[in-house]
Amino acid sequence: MSVIDGELAGLIDGVFADWDSAVSPGCALGIYLGGEIVYSRGYGMSNMEHDVPITPDSIFHVASISKQFAAHCVVLLAQEGELSLEDDVREYLPELPDYGPTITIQHLIHHTSGLRDQWELLRLAGWREDDLITDDDVLEIAVRQRELNFQPSDQYFYSNTGYTFLGLIIKRVTGLSLRQLAHERIFQPLGMTRTHFHDDHSEIVPDRTQAYQPRKDGVGYRISIPVFDTTGATSLHTTVEDLFRWHHYLLGFLAGGANEAYLQTAVLNDGEELKYGCGLRHDERHGLETVGHAGADAGYRAHFINVPEQRLGIAILCNLSTLQPAGLVDAVLRILVERGVVAGDIEAEPEIIDLPERELAARAGIYRGLRTGAIQEIVVADGRLQLPGELALAPTAEDRFTSEEYFGVDVRFSDDPETGAVRMEIREVDTFERVAASAVEPDDLAAYAGVFHSDELGVDYELLVEDGELQWKQRRFDARPLKPVLEDTFVANGRWIAFTRDDDGSFDGFSVSSMRARRMRFERVADA
Repeated sequence: MSVIDGELAGLIDGVFADWDSAVSPGCALGIYLGGEIVYSRGYGMSNMEHDVPITPDSIFHVASISKQFAAHCVVLLAQEGELSLEDDVREYLPELPDYGPTITIQHLIHHTSGLRDQWELLRLAGWREDDLITDDDVLEIAVRQRELNFQPSDQYFYSNTGYTFLGLIIKRVTGLSLRQLAHERIFQPLGMTRTHFHDDHSEIVPDRTQAYQPRKDGVGYRISIPVFDTTGATSLHTTVEDLFRWHHYLLGFLAGGANEAYLQTAVLNDGEELKYGCGLRHDERHGLETVGHAGADAGYRAHFINVPEQRLGIAILCNLSTLQPAGLVDAVLRILVERGVVAGDIEAEPEIIDLPERELAARAGIYRGLRTGAIQEIVVADGRLQLPGELALAPTAEDRFTSEEYFGVDVRFSDDPETGAVRMEIREVDTFERVAASAVEPDDLAAYAGVFHSDELGVDYELLVEDGELQWKQRRFDARPLKPVLEDTFVANGRWIAFTRDDDGSFDGFSVSSMRARRMRFERVADA
């Protein structure tokens, strides 16, 4: 009898019931156990214009799941002596500035390099979501950067730039593109015939899914496909059936004693051991140790985990931006544990409670990261605490919050009884401390106005006062209001702008920061 009988299949299918439709995008599911694909199915539509359903053979762009393949190629080259993971990145990319401390290949694969993230840099430089982006574009803007987010190995913070650099290093070492090397060394030997690194956005790919986002008016969907000719950080195209072949190989590879480099996770300068390394996140769910990764680009969403001790794997690939495959993977894993297909301990799902709005308001305010310096404004909206990006937090206790929309969000508040300081810990991000907010009188806003230029981003920003607000205007984008939060500091769309003064006390420029790209310098070049 199959491990997945009719009753169990019905429970699993129920997880995807909302998208098992001829009028909705959806997902492909693959469950692997004991060296076999024990269940695979498609739910929803691959192409809504042509009424093509999703099947296990449907090809998806899987975004950051790509990273484990790029890292694996580098590890193979290291094992063959073509390079060392301890090599200075500038040995292969001499265009990069000398930041002082050495950035190694190992820093790139562990996200501990301090390099500013490519997507955030490009957005701040004026690139739209549907602009073509190439490896050369990423290298060009990365070479402009004069600072790191932090010193190598001082912190862990996700940087797609590092993985694009891995692809460039592979090409300079071997003469082969990442697409070619991965095909020769991974995909062809494993029989992953429907998998490739997609380095030509105009290439026709039979059976490729279309990806979608909900329309802004809430009626129907719009097409949302990434326009990338860049690989390493992203752009892998694959299926749930091909990922089984990788899962089966990966379990054997991870079990090999000679492959410690691929098992190694990041260790920071202060000795803290992290859960990430080589494009894989090591975690625990329902009492099971897991190794995997998520992916999100444009309308594509994906999640792929392995449970090595149980020889289990689950891949969920989706073509709708509002789907959260990490939560879907957890739901499927929960069913498999509950039904005894694999051994584990079921973790209780957090129960959402109601809190009076006055208790929520007591947690709102301006918070500054103790490690990253990041500024987060927490507000109350529609009866929920809300993080930047309109991420609503649902209370599970008086001092603990989660997200009903995104899986794995864990936010905890605490009060220091001695100092009265309010702190907010966002799991795997930072601990933030609430600071006193500052206001700016409308008549004083004009002092901040002007035209400012950044050599690092190659862009001008215009700041001007309209309707009693300081507005941030950038070519190709709508104006955004800047809200004062701290002295000479404003926030907008999850970014913060901190002004500096010259010897005369006038504002001579500012820095723009976000979580993944910090302190890009702008100099005043003209008055408003």
